[in-house]
Formats: sequence, structure tokens, C-alpha cells
Amino acid sequence: EIRVAMVFSLLSLLPSVPMAVGEAVLLAFGRAADYVSVGLAENVARAIVGALLVFSGHDVAAIAAALLAMRILASVVLMIVLRWRGVTFAATFDRALWRDFFAHVPVLGSIPIVNQIYARSDIFLLTYFGSWRDVGLYSAGLRLVDLARTIPIAYSKAIYPVLSRIYGQRGEEFTTVAQRCLRHGLLMMAPLTILLCGC
Repeated sequence: EIRVAMVFSLLSLLPSVPMAVGEAVLLAFGRAADYVSVGLAENVARAIVGALLVFSGHDVAAIAAALLAMRILASVVLMIVLRWRGVTFAATFDRALWRDFFAHVPVLGSIPIVNQIYARSDIFLLTYFGSWRDVGLYSAGLRLVDLARTIPIAYSKAIYPVLSRIYGQRGEEFTTVAQRCLRHGLLMMAPLTILLCGC
């Protein structure tokens, strides 16, 4: 079951590529709300469907297959959103652009890898100190936390172009706007944190 689930998890990397590109394009156009909505809907659906599969007695392979299906659906929806926003896909190969991309890969490519290793180190430690049942229960609760984590990440991504524009045009307002964004983010996450603690 683990081997089959691993195959489904690895296959989910394929639709993650257009998702990442689509997010970057929408962010460049200042349309962060579009990919945030798609990502949030996907995470909510994953949490609900995953919980239903667990409570109905399905194995880990079925859960991984469902997550793969939702990742494919989310990537299709994001591509539709891109077309709706007027984004067209060119089939030309720009050598200079690819060279520029590859120059950034060592740094930008290592960030999510290090982040995932750090973010899941608690599960590795729990497998050593506890039982597999403990790992399963902890992972189930962690899905709720992951759902909440998407909100500040999406909010900060949406703020990037705003802060960049303000820093370039009106540098003196940058600190004030950055402090206001931080305050709004904390006010948004505080009640959600309390709600998750209650759950």
C-alpha cells in the first residue's frame, strides 16, 4: 500500500509544475487572488476528502489517489483561469530566458527542499519516539495546520508585488505599508490559531 501510495504521490509532482508556473504568472500580473482561491479550494477539498476516506476505512493508496486526482483538477482549473485572464502559451524556445532561469535554480530550487525537510522533521522524530499510531494521529492533525498555513503564505505572496511597487515608487511609505501588512496578517491568523487549538 505504501509503495502504491508513493507512486501516486510522485505522479502528483507532474501537475504541480503547471500549478507553480501558473501561480508565478498570476503573481506577475497582480492576480494573486486567483491562484489563492484555487489553492485554498484544493486544500479544503483534500482535507474533507481525506477525512472521509479515513473514516470510511480506505487505505493509504486510496487517499494518495484522491489527492492526485484533486491536484490534477486544481491544475486544470488554474490553466482555465490563466486563459480567462488572457494568458497565452507560446511554443518558442527563448535561450536567454532559460539561461536566466537555470542561473536561479540553485538558490530558488533549494528553498522548497530545505523547507520541506525542516517542516516534516517533527514526523521523522515522532517515528523514533512514538508508535506508527502516534504518527498517524499527529499527521491527521497536521493536515488542519497545513490548511491554515496556506493563508499566511498566500497573503505574503500577494503582498510581494504591492511592496515592490511601493518601494520603487514611494520608498518613504514602504515601512508604514509593511508594518500594516504584518499587523493585518497577525490579526487574520490569531482567531484561526485559536480555532485550530480548539479543534
